[in-house]
Amino acid sequence: MRTMKKVLAILFGALILTCTISCKNQDSSKAKEPYVKKYTNDDFYKNGELDPQIALAAYLDMLEHYGVPYSDFLKENLWITDFSLGDFENVGMAGIFWVNDQEHKYLGHEIYLLPGQMIVEHRHIATEYRLNLRAGRCAMAGFTIILLAMPPQIHLNCLKAKKIL
Repeated sequence: MRTMKKVLAILFGALILTCTISCKNQDSSKAKEPYVKKYTNDDFYKNGELDPQIALAAYLDMLEHYGVPYSDFLKENLWITDFSLGDFENVGMAGIFWVNDQEHKYLGHEIYLLPGQMIVEHRHIATEYRLNLRAGRCAMAGFTIILLAMPPQIHLNCLKAKKIL
C-alpha cells in the first residue's frame, strides 16, 4: 500500500509539473483570443433530444480554435452529457477517460466545457474500485472555479485557480 501511495504521489507530481511547465513555456505573444462562440440550446437539440454529433462538432471547433490536437480515438470515445437537464447551453460537458485502472484505483480524465457551461453539483464516493477522488486541475484556457464543502473550522468555500492562458 505504501508503494502504491508513492506511485500515485509521483504521478500526481508529474501531472502538476507538466501542467506548470507547459503553461509557463507558452509564448504569450502568440496567445489565442478566447473562444467566444456562444451557442444556444436551439443549436444542440432536435425534437427535444440532445444531438451528440452537433455537440461534438462544437467541442472540436473549440479545440481547433486553441490549436489543441485531437485524435480519432478522442472523436470516437468522447462522451457528451447535458446531465438530463435539457440545458446543454449552460449545463453540459464532454469528457474522455484516458486511463481507468480499477485495480490500482486511479484514472486520467479530461473534461471539456464550452463557453458558459458548467458541471452540475456532484460528489465522488469511494467504492471497492475507487478511492475518494483526489484530483489535480490544469485549465488549458480560461479558468476553473471549484466550490468545496469544507469542515467548519476551515474558512475556505471557494478556490479559484489562476488564469493560465
